[in-house]
Amino acid sequence: MMKKTVLMLCSLLVMVVFSLSSCKKKDNTDNTTTDETALQSTVTTNSADQSSVQNDDDVFSGDVARATDFQNAFTPIVGVDSIVNDVSTVDRSLLSASARRFFIRYNNKPFRGITRSGKITVELINGTRWGDIGAVIKQTFDTVKVTYSNGKTRTYNGIRLVTNVTGGYWYSGNPDSVAHRVRFNGSVTYDNGSTKNFWIARLNSYVKSAKKFYSDGDTTISGNKYTQGGTSRFGNAFTVQAAQVYIADSTCGFDKPYFGKRIYTSDNRDVTITFGVDASGNQVPLGNCAYGYKIEWVRFNKQKATAIIAY
Repeated sequence: MMKKTVLMLCSLLVMVVFSLSSCKKKDNTDNTTTDETALQSTVTTNSADQSSVQNDDDVFSGDVARATDFQNAFTPIVGVDSIVNDVSTVDRSLLSASARRFFIRYNNKPFRGITRSGKITVELINGTRWGDIGAVIKQTFDTVKVTYSNGKTRTYNGIRLVTNVTGGYWYSGNPDSVAHRVRFNGSVTYDNGSTKNFWIARLNSYVKSAKKFYSDGDTTISGNKYTQGGTSRFGNAFTVQAAQVYIADSTCGFDKPYFGKRIYTSDNRDVTITFGVDASGNQVPLGNCAYGYKIEWVRFNKQKATAIIAY
């Protein structure tokens, strides 16, 4: 009887151990699946955030360039207080010899599916004219909000400094190729309330005759060029390496680059972002319009993962 009881207890113990082992294995599998899904969501969001901040920076740069090309000496214009276009008012009413600044006020009206609001203060802080080599303009972003037709928003605050490296103007005159050094320290707040704090270090060039735009990283870390860094909307520190220069043109759209590569690093994980790919993720030939960009990372299970995102 004793022998039979011992055998029954042993069998029961084996069943319990097997059951616990099975449950544990199932839990680990479930957690891994959840982690991989969360990882993909984070990687995709961070990559999109990097790209959108870069694109928004280019749009703001173009808006300021058009205004400064028109009034590059930052001196009062008799009888002209403001210039109004489809999306903004350039207010020069407070320009004076001692206060060489004007304002770009976005008028909160939709244009091509995008609405902008808020104010940028533009001030010449070095140089006699913006077209001078070494001239510097300071741009202060005051709640500049970008709203898309789907309700998604990004709101910028911060200070952007632009140095005219080559001299000349973005849209007119000589030289044909103009280069600007950009430094931006600021924040962007998303529609869900999360905030990304970032810095930008870029060297932007524009060839007027070819209508081509180039952007490279402009700060060096451990021998590599970097273009962006800070703290992501998830609260994690990140850096963005400029592995290849970013190229776009007027034919395909300056917000749709057909070449360029960035490496986004956060939490000891690298995500490679390749601009200018077709719908299958292949690099398009130089000068051809692209479908979007490809992101690549390594999963927790050490396998390579890829996603293709349309512009």
